[in-house]
Amino acid sequence: MELNFVDVLKKKANQKLFEMEERFQTQFEKLLPPFQTNFKKISQNIVALQKKKELGSIAYLEYTMLYTNVLQKKYIAEIRVYDDMWYLDNCQMTVGTMDLSDYFQLMDKLQEQLLKERKRYQNMISKTELLEYLVPYFLSFYEYFRVVCRFGILKCLEFEEFKNIKKCEQFEINVGTYMADAVPIYKENKNKSSEDALIEFQDRAKFQYAFEDFADLDFSGADLSEIDLRYADLRRTNLQNTNLQDALLVSTRLCDCNLENADLRYSYMNEADFTNSNLKNANLSYAAGDSGWDKSEEWEAVGFRGISFRNANLQNADFRKTSFLGADFTGADLTGSIWNQAHLAFMNFSEEQKKSIIIR
Repeated sequence: MELNFVDVLKKKANQKLFEMEERFQTQFEKLLPPFQTNFKKISQNIVALQKKKELGSIAYLEYTMLYTNVLQKKYIAEIRVYDDMWYLDNCQMTVGTMDLSDYFQLMDKLQEQLLKERKRYQNMISKTELLEYLVPYFLSFYEYFRVVCRFGILKCLEFEEFKNIKKCEQFEINVGTYMADAVPIYKENKNKSSEDALIEFQDRAKFQYAFEDFADLDFSGADLSEIDLRYADLRRTNLQNTNLQDALLVSTRLCDCNLENADLRYSYMNEADFTNSNLKNANLSYAAGDSGWDKSEEWEAVGFRGISFRNANLQNADFRKTSFLGADFTGADLTGSIWNQAHLAFMNFSEEQKKSIIIR
């Protein structure tokens, strides 16, 4: 009987997660401002505490949730700060909270459904056991907040309140559960040089560079083929004439970069952000990076957002044989860029952009 109930639980949880995915994809832009407003307020709190000498320079800022609160349906994230000792910091401090109830509405409905369903099985599973079964699904719903933070943080970095925070030479912002599952959404490393980074890249280690700070560095002309730069921060980096063939650029921050004449053939770039970048004469043929999610029978992960080419210079860039479903070309200069006829059926170009491209 219990096994059958677990099967029912998995099925209904799967349904709710796909509902959450639909909400996430269709209402994404509405999810960003609450986080950004909260982050500005948190930054103000930190600066005020530092001015009063109640808080020193910080190395970690973390949005964290307690499982005990979740079990009590208290969907409140605490925002905690630490020095470079992290969890061993004796002066760690909570500097604010954020209400995440919107992210768990469907989980509450799931719990209500399962409490009713439980009666059909003569209550052989206790309410406490049911809550234990639901804990892993909490992390799945929580992942949507983590992704919103990852996207929303870029605007927050420009807030004067954030710039005024006294930070250690290495600083990061994480989202996770209390003292566990902390995943970075942003890192700063003031000590990293272009030369050191290129030496580090020689290892071509998988996932080693995820979320690392390579912003403002110069990799022009470098051979970075087959490199795994998932989630890495390369904002304002010089990548002119750089070889990025077969690179893994999933969710990589490449905005405000110089990628003129860069070779991006066969690279995977789901959710990559090329906003305001120069990709003049770049070769992106056979690259892939569709938006959306795997509509399989079971939910596996948060679906991808589209690649951003907003306001990018794409003059004469080669997009033949690419798969960029859902990519955003708002404000991009596509003059002379090369596409296949089939692209016109699913790429969201303006009429002006359609007139400026070359079909081959």
